[in-house]
Amino acid sequence: MRQRLVSICIIAILIFSIFGCAKAPKGAPVVAYVVEKENTESESAEAESEDATHDRDVDKSLVGVESKQDKEETDGMSDAIKRDMFTYVVGDNGTVITGLKEEYYRYILRQHGEMEIPHTLGAHLVTEIGDGAFEDIELQSVHFPESIEVIGNSAFRNTGIVNVNFSECYKLKTVGANAFENCDLLQHQYESTWYMEEIGERAFAGNRHLTQVNFWSGDVIIGKDAFDGCGDELRFFVEWSREETGQEVEAYAASNGIKVEYPVATQVNVPSEPLVLTPEIGSFFYGELGGTYDDWLEDMFCSLEKTPDAPNFGFEDWQWYGCSKWEHVYHFAHQVTASSELESISDRYRADNVLHENRELAWAEGAEGVGIGEYIIYDQIVFAHLIEVASENRILRPVRFDDYYYGDDGYIDYTQICIVNGYARDEQVWQENGRVKTLMMYVYDQPYARLALEDTINPQYFTIPQGDIRVANGEEVTFKFVIEEVYPGTVYEDTCITGIVVDFGNVPNWH
Repeated sequence: MRQRLVSICIIAILIFSIFGCAKAPKGAPVVAYVVEKENTESESAEAESEDATHDRDVDKSLVGVESKQDKEETDGMSDAIKRDMFTYVVGDNGTVITGLKEEYYRYILRQHGEMEIPHTLGAHLVTEIGDGAFEDIELQSVHFPESIEVIGNSAFRNTGIVNVNFSECYKLKTVGANAFENCDLLQHQYESTWYMEEIGERAFAGNRHLTQVNFWSGDVIIGKDAFDGCGDELRFFVEWSREETGQEVEAYAASNGIKVEYPVATQVNVPSEPLVLTPEIGSFFYGELGGTYDDWLEDMFCSLEKTPDAPNFGFEDWQWYGCSKWEHVYHFAHQVTASSELESISDRYRADNVLHENRELAWAEGAEGVGIGEYIIYDQIVFAHLIEVASENRILRPVRFDDYYYGDDGYIDYTQICIVNGYARDEQVWQENGRVKTLMMYVYDQPYARLALEDTINPQYFTIPQGDIRVANGEEVTFKFVIEEVYPGTVYEDTCITGIVVDFGNVPNWH
C-alpha cells in the first residue's frame, strides 16, 4: 500500500512539472487533480462528491486535457458560466455579488483576465459589487451591466485591471473607497463616460496611466486622494454642466492641480420679437422605405427619386447611413412629447410618429375642439467629431473620434426644419383632418419664430437664419411647437402633423 501511494505521488509530481500551473491570485488555493486510468477503487469513485466533479471539469484543461467544450469556453464566457461563477446574496435592492468562486480563478486566467458581470443573478437585477469582492484577483478587464448602482470598498483593489468602461452604467451612484486602487486603468479614445455621483477616498489612486476622466456631470462628490498617484497630466472633462453646478469636481481639481475641461457653451439668438418664417415647398422621395412600406428593399430603395406618392420626406442626407452625414456623427438621439394625443388602438396618432418620416403615421392632438394651444416638444442631442478649441484659461475639447472632425468651432448649427402638415397618408385623409396654419416655435422655452404653414400635403422647409441656433457638441436642444391657427378638416376636428425633422449643418462633405 505504501509503495502504491508513493507511485501516485510521483505521478502527480510529474504531471504538475510537465504542464505547470497558471498563476493563481494571491491567497487562492492550488488544486491538482490526479486521474488513475486503471484499478481505481470503486469506493473512491463513489466517495467523489458532485462539487469535486464540477471542480475537475472546470480545471481539467490546466493539466493538459482540453475538450471541445473547453475550447468553446475560451472563445467566450457562456451564460451558464456567468451565472455559476460568482457568489452572491439577494438584498432588498437586488443582487449583491460578493466574490468569485475559487474553482473559477484559473478559468478567468484562461479568459485573459476578462470578466463580465451578468445583468441578473438569483432572478434579481445585479445592483451592487460587494466590499472586497474581487480584491487581489488578477484581472485584465471588467464589463458592468447598466443595472449596477454601487461598487463597494476595495471591490477591485490590486487586481491590475486595465480596461473598465462605465458608459453603460447610467444608474451607478457610488464607487467606494479604494475600489480600483493600484490597478492599471487606461483611458481609450475618451470613450467611457462616468455617471457616478460619489467617489470614495483613494478609489482610483495608484492608476499611473489614467490621464483623463469623462464625468457626465460636474456634481460628483470626490473623496480625499481619490486620484492620488494617477497620470501626471490627469484632467477632468465634464460633458454636462450649468453655471450653478459643477462645484464638487472643480473644487477637487483645484486642490489637486488637475485641469478641468468643458464643452463650449450653447448660443441662441433670441429675437426681441419672434421671426416670421415662410416655407419652401418640397416633394416626397424614395429613401429608406424603398418602393413600398412592406418591402423597403425594392429597386427604389434610397433612389431619392421625387414623386407625389413616394413614402419619405425630410432630408435626403438623413437616409441610409451608407450615404449620409451619419458617418461623421458619433451619437444621435431625438424624441418628442406632446400636450395631448388622440387615442387609437393602433397608436397611429402618437406624438413620436412625427419622427418616423412615414406617411402612414401622424400625431393628432387629443384636446376638445381644433387643438388651439396644443403643442409638441422635440428634443435632440448630437455627439459629433470635433477639434480642440481654447477659451481663456480653460481647454474646451468636445468629442473627437478617428480623423473626422465636425465643425471647426465646437458647435452644431441648426439650419432647417421640415414639416409635413396634416395627416398626409393620402389626399382624402389629408383633407378630412385638420392642418396647422400657424405654429409658434420656442427654443429652450424662449419664443423664437412663427412658422406660417401653407395648406399643402407636400413637405414644407423652413430655413433658420445662419448662426441663430448654435448648440455645443453633446448638448441637448429643445424645440417647442404650439398650434396657434388651423385649417379645418372636412370631416374631423382633430388637427394633425405627419412629420417634423429638425436638421443641423456644419457636416463634412461625405461625397
